[in-house]
Amino acid sequence: VGDSTAVRTGAALAAPPVAARQQGPTLRVVSGVGRDGAATDQWLAMVRKRLPPAKYDSVAPIRKPLTAEERAWEDLIRSRAAAWPREIAAVASAYDPVAPPAKVLIVMGNRGAEDGFTHDPTTIGFDLAALQANYGNAGLAENAARIDRFFRHEYTHLMQKAWWVEHPYDMATPLRYALAEIWSEGLGN
Repeated sequence: VGDSTAVRTGAALAAPPVAARQQGPTLRVVSGVGRDGAATDQWLAMVRKRLPPAKYDSVAPIRKPLTAEERAWEDLIRSRAAAWPREIAAVASAYDPVAPPAKVLIVMGNRGAEDGFTHDPTTIGFDLAALQANYGNAGLAENAARIDRFFRHEYTHLMQKAWWVEHPYDMATPLRYALAEIWSEGLGN
Protein backbone atom coordinates (compact mmCIF):
# COMPACT_ATOMS: atom_id res chain seq x y z
CA VAL A 1 0.00 0.00 0.00
CA GLY A 2 1.53 3.28 -0.94
CA ASP A 3 1.16 6.61 -2.61
CA SER A 4 4.30 8.37 -3.69
CA THR A 5 2.12 10.60 -5.90
CA ALA A 6 1.45 12.82 -2.89
CA VAL A 7 5.15 13.12 -2.27
CA ARG A 8 6.00 13.81 -5.93
CA THR A 9 3.37 16.47 -6.41
CA GLY A 10 2.82 17.86 -2.93
CA ALA A 11 -0.80 18.12 -4.09
CA ALA A 12 -3.37 18.78 -1.44
CA LEU A 13 -6.59 20.57 -0.65
CA ALA A 14 -7.17 23.44 1.72
CA ALA A 15 -8.69 22.66 5.10
CA PRO A 16 -12.49 22.51 5.22
CA PRO A 17 -14.44 25.30 6.93
CA VAL A 18 -14.94 25.11 10.69
CA ALA A 19 -18.59 23.97 10.32
CA ALA A 20 -17.48 20.97 8.26
CA ARG A 21 -14.86 20.05 10.85
CA GLN A 22 -17.43 20.11 13.65
CA GLN A 23 -19.76 17.71 11.82
CA GLY A 24 -16.95 15.24 11.26
CA PRO A 25 -15.79 13.78 7.98
CA THR A 26 -18.17 11.67 5.93
CA LEU A 27 -17.18 8.66 3.86
CA ARG A 28 -18.94 7.55 0.68
CA VAL A 29 -18.12 4.18 -0.87
CA VAL A 30 -18.80 3.63 -4.59
CA SER A 31 -18.04 1.01 -7.19
CA GLY A 32 -15.55 1.80 -9.92
CA VAL A 33 -16.97 -0.93 -12.13
CA GLY A 34 -20.22 -0.62 -14.09
CA ARG A 35 -22.74 -3.41 -14.54
CA ASP A 36 -21.32 -4.11 -17.99
CA GLY A 37 -17.83 -4.62 -16.53
CA ALA A 38 -16.46 -1.32 -17.84
CA ALA A 39 -14.54 0.87 -15.44
CA THR A 40 -16.37 4.02 -14.37
CA ASP A 41 -15.09 7.43 -15.39
CA GLN A 42 -13.95 7.99 -11.80
CA TRP A 43 -11.88 4.79 -11.74
CA LEU A 44 -10.37 5.56 -15.15
CA ALA A 45 -9.34 9.03 -13.96
CA MET A 46 -7.70 7.43 -10.95
CA VAL A 47 -5.69 4.84 -12.90
CA ARG A 48 -4.83 7.32 -15.68
CA LYS A 49 -2.96 9.36 -13.07
CA ARG A 50 -1.03 6.30 -11.88
CA LEU A 51 -0.15 4.44 -15.07
CA PRO A 52 2.14 5.21 -17.98
CA PRO A 53 0.09 5.97 -21.13
CA ALA A 54 0.67 2.60 -22.83
CA LYS A 55 -0.35 0.67 -19.72
CA TYR A 56 -3.41 2.87 -19.23
CA ASP A 57 -4.42 2.32 -22.87
CA SER A 58 -4.25 -1.45 -22.32
CA VAL A 59 -6.33 -1.33 -19.11
CA ALA A 60 -8.96 1.32 -19.89
CA PRO A 61 -11.02 -0.54 -22.53
CA ILE A 62 -11.25 -3.82 -20.61
CA ARG A 63 -14.74 -5.03 -19.75
CA LYS A 64 -14.31 -7.08 -16.60
CA PRO A 65 -17.33 -7.59 -14.37
CA LEU A 66 -16.53 -8.19 -10.73
CA THR A 67 -15.74 -11.80 -9.94
CA ALA A 68 -17.30 -13.49 -6.93
CA GLU A 69 -14.00 -13.03 -5.08
CA GLU A 70 -13.85 -9.32 -5.95
CA ARG A 71 -17.47 -8.91 -4.83
CA ALA A 72 -16.51 -10.47 -1.50
CA TRP A 73 -13.78 -7.82 -1.10
CA GLU A 74 -16.30 -5.13 -2.06
CA ASP A 75 -18.72 -6.45 0.55
CA LEU A 76 -15.97 -6.54 3.17
CA ILE A 77 -14.96 -2.93 2.45
CA ARG A 78 -18.56 -1.74 2.62
CA SER A 79 -19.12 -3.56 5.90
CA ARG A 80 -15.92 -2.21 7.48
CA ALA A 81 -16.42 1.35 6.15
CA ALA A 82 -19.31 1.89 8.57
CA ALA A 83 -16.81 1.98 11.44
CA TRP A 84 -14.06 3.93 9.67
CA PRO A 85 -15.33 7.43 10.57
CA ARG A 86 -14.54 6.59 14.21
CA GLU A 87 -10.91 5.90 13.20
CA ILE A 88 -10.39 9.29 11.59
CA ALA A 89 -9.75 11.34 14.76
CA ALA A 90 -6.87 9.10 15.83
CA VAL A 91 -5.25 9.26 12.39
CA ALA A 92 -5.84 13.00 12.01
CA SER A 93 -4.44 13.82 15.46
CA ALA A 94 -0.88 13.33 14.16
CA TYR A 95 -1.47 16.29 11.83
CA ASP A 96 -3.20 18.64 14.27
CA PRO A 97 -4.14 21.45 13.70
CA VAL A 98 -4.58 20.49 10.01
CA ALA A 99 -8.22 19.51 9.58
CA PRO A 100 -9.25 16.28 7.85
CA PRO A 101 -11.19 16.54 4.60
CA ALA A 102 -14.92 17.00 5.21
CA LYS A 103 -15.87 14.33 2.66
CA VAL A 104 -13.92 11.30 1.47
CA LEU A 105 -14.81 9.19 -1.52
CA ILE A 106 -13.74 5.53 -1.53
CA VAL A 107 -13.78 4.00 -5.01
CA MET A 108 -13.45 0.26 -5.61
CA GLY A 109 -12.25 -0.95 -9.01
CA ASN A 110 -10.75 -4.13 -10.37
CA ARG A 111 -7.93 -3.20 -12.74
CA GLY A 112 -4.80 -1.16 -13.15
CA ALA A 113 -3.96 -0.15 -9.59
CA GLU A 114 -2.36 -1.20 -6.33
CA ASP A 115 -4.34 -2.74 -3.49
CA GLY A 116 -4.88 0.68 -1.91
CA PHE A 117 -3.93 4.20 -2.95
CA THR A 118 -4.98 7.82 -2.83
CA HIS A 119 -5.95 9.70 -5.94
CA ASP A 120 -6.33 13.27 -4.73
CA PRO A 121 -6.84 15.01 -1.38
CA THR A 122 -10.26 13.42 -0.84
CA THR A 123 -10.29 10.10 -2.74
CA ILE A 124 -9.09 6.64 -1.75
CA GLY A 125 -9.02 3.74 -4.20
CA PHE A 126 -9.06 0.02 -3.54
CA ASP A 127 -8.31 -2.39 -6.38
CA LEU A 128 -10.37 -5.46 -5.57
CA ALA A 129 -8.46 -7.67 -8.03
CA ALA A 130 -5.16 -6.67 -6.43
CA LEU A 131 -6.54 -7.31 -2.95
CA GLN A 132 -7.66 -10.80 -4.03
CA ALA A 133 -4.34 -11.55 -5.77
CA ASN A 134 -2.21 -10.32 -2.88
CA TYR A 135 -4.20 -11.41 0.19
CA GLY A 136 -6.53 -14.20 -0.90
CA ASN A 137 -10.19 -14.47 -0.14
CA ALA A 138 -11.83 -11.59 1.65
CA GLY A 139 -13.38 -14.02 4.12
CA LEU A 140 -10.04 -15.02 5.63
CA ALA A 141 -10.00 -14.03 9.29
CA GLU A 142 -7.07 -11.65 8.93
CA ASN A 143 -8.54 -9.65 6.05
CA ALA A 144 -11.05 -7.64 8.12
CA ALA A 145 -8.24 -6.20 10.22
CA ARG A 146 -6.07 -5.85 7.10
CA ILE A 147 -8.58 -3.70 5.23
CA ASP A 148 -9.02 -1.53 8.33
CA ARG A 149 -5.23 -1.00 8.40
CA PHE A 150 -5.28 -0.18 4.68
CA PHE A 151 -7.97 2.43 5.28
CA ARG A 152 -5.93 4.03 8.08
CA HIS A 153 -2.81 3.96 5.88
CA GLU A 154 -4.56 5.62 2.95
CA TYR A 155 -6.35 8.11 5.20
CA THR A 156 -2.93 9.04 6.56
CA HIS A 157 -1.95 9.94 3.00
CA LEU A 158 -5.03 12.17 2.71
CA MET A 159 -3.94 13.95 5.87
CA GLN A 160 -0.42 14.30 4.49
CA LYS A 161 -1.79 15.95 1.35
CA ALA A 162 -3.56 18.47 3.58
CA TRP A 163 -0.34 18.91 5.60
CA TRP A 164 1.68 19.73 2.44
CA VAL A 165 -0.63 22.69 1.74
CA GLU A 166 0.11 24.28 5.10
CA HIS A 167 3.72 23.10 5.30
CA PRO A 168 5.27 23.19 1.82
CA TYR A 169 8.45 21.19 1.45
CA ASP A 170 11.04 21.62 -1.29
CA MET A 171 11.88 18.25 -2.86
CA ALA A 172 14.33 19.62 -5.41
CA THR A 173 17.16 17.24 -4.50
CA PRO A 174 17.16 13.45 -4.44
CA LEU A 175 17.90 13.50 -0.71
CA ARG A 176 14.99 15.82 0.09
CA TYR A 177 12.70 13.71 -2.12
CA ALA A 178 13.83 10.53 -0.31
CA LEU A 179 13.21 12.14 3.08
CA ALA A 180 9.71 13.15 2.00
CA GLU A 181 9.02 9.61 0.79
CA ILE A 182 10.24 8.16 4.10
CA TRP A 183 8.03 10.62 6.00
CA SER A 184 5.04 9.81 3.82
CA GLU A 185 5.23 6.04 3.94
CA GLY A 186 6.68 5.88 7.44
CA LEU A 187 3.73 7.64 9.01
CA GLY A 188 1.38 5.64 6.80
CA ASN A 189 2.80 2.44 8.17
